[in-house]
Amino acid sequence: MRLAINLLNEAPSSFIEHVLSAVKRCHCCVIELRCVSFGEATGCQLWVEGNWNHIAKLETLLATLQSQTRMRMNLVRQENEVPRPPSGLPYLLETLSSGEQDVIHEVVGFLLERKVWVEDVQASRYVATYNQAPVFATRFVIIIPPEYSLLSLREEFLEFSDQLNIDAILEPIKR
Repeated sequence: MRLAINLLNEAPSSFIEHVLSAVKRCHCCVIELRCVSFGEATGCQLWVEGNWNHIAKLETLLATLQSQTRMRMNLVRQENEVPRPPSGLPYLLETLSSGEQDVIHEVVGFLLERKVWVEDVQASRYVATYNQAPVFATRFVIIIPPEYSLLSLREEFLEFSDQLNIDAILEPIKR
């Protein structure tokens, strides 16, 4: 059984030590962990695995930890088989646009209309080093279904990028 844990805390990321200690005490193991600071808050996502008894103990221990701290938490049990990405080619898609332009919604819509599997998304807004202009950057890991023509997808995406006035790269992930 697996448990997806979403945490948000107003304190620095040191609270994750308490969460990881709880995971270990309950004899569960971490499959995946991501933490990021958002100003004065810290967000973490964990995916843990264990038998149903260990997961139940972890849920109880995390609820106690939540009541003792200012941490906010969401838990989702995954008792069934986890959906796997379809077979296809893994690609990296990156975009850059002006900071006033939030293009993530349009890019996700473009991909989902074409039944492209979105495996991972990262986005950030920052100030460019050389001219202090605001920049919005996205990074997607996608799986392109084998029945979709790569040439067609590239052409459609380039036209889409031109219409939004964004710079974009679509390239295969090489390992």
